[in-house]
Amino acid sequence: QQLIQIASEIPLIEVCYYAEISEQWRFSSQEKRQLKSLLSKRAVLRHDKALDLSEWEDSSGKQVLKYLRNEMSAQAFGGF
Repeated sequence: QQLIQIASEIPLIEVCYYAEISEQWRFSSQEKRQLKSLLSKRAVLRHDKALDLSEWEDSSGKQVLKYLRNEMSAQAFGGF
């Protein structure tokens, strides 16, 4: 029952962050695919930690992607 609840929340988290991030920063089509992929992985691996977008305010879209890649690489499974 608890797994079903977590699984139902994960896509909502990913979509929410994707909309916020893609509104604040500019991304190419390829970068948008990377962003969705990274946010999906993050939703699974870091669902317990909220994403703080305020720390990226002065960053570019490329820097946001780099941050997410680094965060996923630091995870136990190397971000898949």
